[in-house]
Amino acid sequence: MNSQKLPYFLILPSIIFLFMLTIYPMLFALYHSFLYWMIGSPVRFIGLENYINVISSSLFQNALIVTLKFSGIVVAIELFLGLITALIIAGIRRGQGIISAILVMPISVAPVVAGIIFRNLYMKETGVVDYLLTVIGLPPPPEGILGNSNTAFLGLIVTDVWEWTPFIALIILASLLSLPSDIIEAAKVDGASDWQVFRYIKLPLIKPTIFLAAMLRFMQAYNTFDIVYVETRGGPGIATQTLSYHLFLEGLAYFHLGYASALTVVVSLIAVVLINIYLMFTIFKGGS
Repeated sequence: MNSQKLPYFLILPSIIFLFMLTIYPMLFALYHSFLYWMIGSPVRFIGLENYINVISSSLFQNALIVTLKFSGIVVAIELFLGLITALIIAGIRRGQGIISAILVMPISVAPVVAGIIFRNLYMKETGVVDYLLTVIGLPPPPEGILGNSNTAFLGLIVTDVWEWTPFIALIILASLLSLPSDIIEAAKVDGASDWQVFRYIKLPLIKPTIFLAAMLRFMQAYNTFDIVYVETRGGPGIATQTLSYHLFLEGLAYFHLGYASALTVVVSLIAVVLINIYLMFTIFKGGS
């Protein structure tokens, strides 16, 4: 085989695998998004009707608001807590490996399992969280933490923050530990305080890592389904119904397959637009 063609031959299996997992399903969804396709009914072409129904649907609009609000809140909290955690661990001279191993534990738990754990913790009357709130004088709602729209949303946030803050912390910690020590030492010799070292040296150097971690977490939070399915099923009402859960209901519960295909395309396009806007104002702008 020609040596110039060998690299293309070696990456061919990866390309085929990528096509099967991503490109083909998207093309499949795009094609069927123009069809009226529902189990038990004849399939027919309806053009953009599915897209019009998606955009005008109050359920979709609610799910979009819930998803964006949830994603924004959890990413902000996890970045703040993750940065503080990473700074604390980076300042410890002994035991960093043990602490890092402990931080990995929440990440290693499947989101479904995390949802089950916190659902039991939030359980009305018998849950630990319910009991502790009552003890400190902040009794939960009569319908329970997951039975109230406001506290149910907060419950999902706490679950996500518990599981994914260590992920942010480990990424930022790795970036902090890779910083050149000579620059930091020179700044301290010149009389810079710890805050000045962090503000003017460490933070600018780890900023690209923080931006990347935020983008990765937003992409995960935007597609949150597991903990919603396990803890609230989108309730009470539709208060915690995210885009992923709304898509699940339309496609796999109600079998509105054409509508669900259009919804898939719309949700994906929104994600692409948001990520590109984020890149324009963070990584690309910072790099220039």
